Amino acid sequence: MAAATTSPTSYQLEQIFPIEQHYELLDPDELEKEGGDFDFDFFWNWYLEGEQRFAVMLGVRAIGGKDAPEEVRVGAVAVFSIITPTPDVPLQTFLQRDAPAIMAPFLNEVFVSLTARSLTGVLRLLPFQELANLPEVFPFEASSGTQMLLADKKLAKALGVELSAPAKKARKAKKVARAPESPS
Repeated sequence: MAAATTSPTSYQLEQIFPIEQHYELLDPDELEKEGGDFDFDFFWNWYLEGEQRFAVMLGVRAIGGKDAPEEVRVGAVAVFSIITPTPDVPLQTFLQRDAPAIMAPFLNEVFVSLTARSLTGVLRLLPFQELANLPEVFPFEASSGTQMLLADKKLAKALGVELSAPAKKARKAKKVARAPESPS
């Protein structure tokens, strides 16, 4: 049997911690949306914590309709460090694709815990992979970290980040989810 091989990684997760955990029952009469489906909004940003260290913020908000009058908000920050001189994955790609995918199971666990005994039952997050590849969802140019790199072009070059594109206004992603799973 051949020995398993591992590929080197360029980034290391140092810590991840929640910054928001919120559950609230809403007044159904104040909601416009009919039905029990939930609308999901995703929020993303990043910032530098040093020359080889950065933090990624990721948040999710779900709001139900009249048949599921609930609001759930979960947010987290993950701190990563660059551990190789020349990362095999560009920083921008890691920030927009890989970091959210790494953080997703943590956010999902908190999300499931908050909704486990909710009015409509357990909710699970949509896969982050389908959102992480959409540049309009996680606008790199409008992020705090990119603004920090604009002020320090030498560091931007050292990190391999090209800042030629003009800054865009940040937008939030909106995704409609299916109704919550019924308890077995």
